[in-house]
Amino acid sequence: MGFLMPNHFINLFERNGFVLKLDYFVLEEVCKVLSERLKNKLPVVPISVNQSGLHISERGYLSSMQTIADRYKLPRKLVELELTETSFIDFTTKNENENALQITRRLKSMGFSLSMDDFCTGYSSIAMLRNLPMDIMKIDRSMLLSAENSERSLTILKQVIQMGRSLNMRVLVEGIETDAQERLLKATGCHVGQGYLFAHPVPMEQFFAQLDKKAKK
Repeated sequence: MGFLMPNHFINLFERNGFVLKLDYFVLEEVCKVLSERLKNKLPVVPISVNQSGLHISERGYLSSMQTIADRYKLPRKLVELELTETSFIDFTTKNENENALQITRRLKSMGFSLSMDDFCTGYSSIAMLRNLPMDIMKIDRSMLLSAENSERSLTILKQVIQMGRSLNMRVLVEGIETDAQERLLKATGCHVGQGYLFAHPVPMEQFFAQLDKKAKK
């Protein structure tokens, strides 16, 4: 079928449970390459890895994550786990899963940094901020697109960014594709972003080659 983007297969993997194996594989690969680069005194940067909401109810999840953390012993927060806020919601009651706080605390104690992905798209964004010790807020692109065309939405975006910063969180906006969007976000006080304006996805070898080139400069 050729090269497929994640949106073509992740939903299937979520339904059949294979996404759990995929998540562990990607996490191991990231830890492995970071460990090798540190050993060889090459530059590294924090790398974020998605974690499916299925892990929250997976038996043995914390034990598996502790094993990986112990195997590589990477510096704290060099690996960031991206968790969507919906990962922690019981959709039958619209309330938080009871073990959400325990899980996030344990993951942080292992040295992982935690980010709340797709912020402002779930049922209870504010409740998640109140109760869970997250390090990074990743604001969904839909908020950015709305803010471009609506003063009301722009005001909300500004307040959300300020709230995250007041909570000592690193605030990042996703999906930046134009210079105008970058200028808008800088004006709101957000200075961290990701999107095609800055870079497209590249193979891991190419990414680190670019990092090494920048480090030499």
